[in-house]
Amino acid sequence: MTLVDGGLFTNLDLGEAVIRCREEVEKDEDIIVDIILLMNKPINIKEWTMKEAKWKNAYQINQRTKELKNYYYYYDDVYRVIQGYPNVNFRYLFYP
Repeated sequence: MTLVDGGLFTNLDLGEAVIRCREEVEKDEDIIVDIILLMNKPINIKEWTMKEAKWKNAYQINQRTKELKNYYYYYDDVYRVIQGYPNVNFRYLFYP
């Protein structure tokens, strides 16, 4: 069975997918989850050197903080679900 979440109700609902799979199999070890995270636009976060970072103003640092938070927002959700279901086989995780 293939279950796909298109983000209709929530952006990331991996826990619900695992719960649905549990209805079909007896053991969590039989559940295989592949995850492909896609963002609504390309994320290109320029690396700053220490010399460059030294001369950034508060606005630039704030903008960079927002970019990094947006990038890791979904990845953190994935990590929490993986930790919550230690016996499920999370086989692949692709993200930009």
